Amino acid sequence: MSFESGRTYPLVDPERYDDEYGEGYAFAKAVEGSDGCYVTDCWIIDRSGNVHPGLAESPVPIRYDDVIDDPMVMLRSYGR
Repeated sequence: MSFESGRTYPLVDPERYDDEYGEGYAFAKAVEGSDGCYVTDCWIIDRSGNVHPGLAESPVPIRYDDVIDDPMVMLRSYGR
């Protein structure tokens, strides 16, 4: 398995990006051109799609092993 462009993934460690800018930035949204990549740039976002304020200038590299690729986990993460 590998990343899909534009897809949002829950992070394996959802507290990793909790800092002085806030909490809940527990998702990584893959940038365009990520199809088939095992490491790609992602925007770190919250459940509403807001980009982490401290990382809003550019996406950060994320390994595929650091995200959860399971649609059911994604639905539970968004509270549906």
